[in-house]
Amino acid sequence: MKIDIRNYVYDGHVQLVAARLYQGQTTNFRTPGGGFAPVYHPPELQQSMC
Repeated sequence: MKIDIRNYVYDGHVQLVAARLYQGQTTNFRTPGGGFAPVYHPPELQQSMC
């Protein structure tokens, strides 16, 4: 599996972190086991993101 992680930022602050899992050349949702994936981060990082 490959992963595509994106940080959506506005005015220098992270608004959303999204990840997708896929196989092959394109990031499609037809890959078995692929699609959106949860993004976890340590609590101390969450404090610095606010």
